[in-house]
Amino acid sequence: MTAPGESRVTRLLERVLARVERAGNLLPHPATLFVLLCAAMVAVSWVLVMAGVTVQHPATGKVKVEKLTLVMDAGTIVSPDGARAQVEGSALWGMSLALFEGTEIRNGQVKDTNLGAYTPLRMADVPEIEIVFQRGVCSLQ
Repeated sequence: MTAPGESRVTRLLERVLARVERAGNLLPHPATLFVLLCAAMVAVSWVLVMAGVTVQHPATGKVKVEKLTLVMDAGTIVSPDGARAQVEGSALWGMSLALFEGTEIRNGQVKDTNLGAYTPLRMADVPEIEIVFQRGVCSLQ
């Protein structure tokens, strides 16, 4: 017995791993590591996200995302440009949340009360993005 969507996720993982293997020496820095960030079901769509990450400053843990590879099974894609824009925007927003954004609470109150210290993802931080849609029809299996 398999979990719902298991075969869909397996196909996505095979595709993303093949893309990472092909990338090999094409990465900007030889020290770039690929990390599986996410394998999630959203509504009835599955997405796998791999990030090529370089540690810039080991002492502080500061990293640079060199490449995002997203492979998605969203069923039948009606508007490829719209789907690509939606996935790209979501990936960059998630990256921004993970690397730059946060709310500090001090003594039960939000420390920053204006947007002066707000530091979202900047264009200079946007990595190479590869988005691949798995062809297929939407199903829960």
